[in-house]
Amino acid sequence: LFGVHSSGHGSLTAKVGNTNISSNSKVNYGSTIVFTATPSAGYQIKGWYSNSDCTNPINNETNDTYTVTITGGTNVYVKYEEIPEEKFAVTIQPNNANYGTVSPSGLQQVGASGIDITATAKTGYQFDEWTCTIGASVEDASKPNTTASATAESTVTANFSIKNFTITYHLNGGTNNTSN
Repeated sequence: LFGVHSSGHGSLTAKVGNTNISSNSKVNYGSTIVFTATPSAGYQIKGWYSNSDCTNPINNETNDTYTVTITGGTNVYVKYEEIPEEKFAVTIQPNNANYGTVSPSGLQQVGASGIDITATAKTGYQFDEWTCTIGASVEDASKPNTTASATAESTVTANFSIKNFTITYHLNGGTNNTSN
């Protein structure tokens, strides 16, 4: 008997010599069966097991093949798992800590799926945009709340600036002297 645990994440085939066999096939004593596991995209082999719940490991290997010489009834199952996302060290920082803060801040582990980041300007300052070194990107650089993702070690910076205000005044008689 053989099968796949977590169906939909890969397939399992078996051969005796050059002949494909199916689960529940009768195989002669002493025959060698080669099981071949083929994970679906984004998955890898977690292990080979002797029970359908995949709680009894046959060995501690994650090879794509498992070979067994038949000496009795044999159960073989393969279990697949999602390939873990690769993550990279990304520093998330403000351009000037006196102007604003970021959350999370400092060194973070970030992958392609990203993490949510927030820039908060302090009183008298404004958020301008996010900038990134090569290997990082943000979903929307113009928004203080966005998602950062990474494909390499990198830095994501929230850029803040001092707010500028337009001052308008009117003279009620007299002259305007801007040289003082």
